[in-house]
Amino acid sequence: MWSGRALVLLRVALGVFLIMKSLSKWGWLLDATPLATRLTAWSTRADVAAASRAYAHLLIPGAPIFGRLVLLGELGGGLALIGGVWTRPVAVLSALMVLNFQLASGGLISVDFLADSSGLVVVAGLIALGLGGRNLPLSVTS
Repeated sequence: MWSGRALVLLRVALGVFLIMKSLSKWGWLLDATPLATRLTAWSTRADVAAASRAYAHLLIPGAPIFGRLVLLGELGGGLALIGGVWTRPVAVLSALMVLNFQLASGGLISVDFLADSSGLVVVAGLIALGLGGRNLPLSVTS
């Protein structure tokens, strides 16, 4: 019983986190230039692994699509987690989205991932919800 309540608290907290992350990306709906600029900067950073640079470079042509998907994913995922709608699939997809961001930025293949506020703790929490978020209290669906 208490573990279910604890997971509800985690679900709501991660939902709020995703919504807060989405707030800075509203402009990406109309103009993905900020994302393209960020991806270009990440693809040229000498201080990150070559795999991260190559991945960021690969994403640059899709920036107009990815910019919208990131905003909708963070906002929609956050609202779904807060509301307890499709908790498990939303949590897994959100974890993949965060890992994608971490890989492109160079954070995933670095020790920084362990201390980054949107790194290990967020991914671990989302995976925990993906694994154990079935039939939680105050949920609309699993």
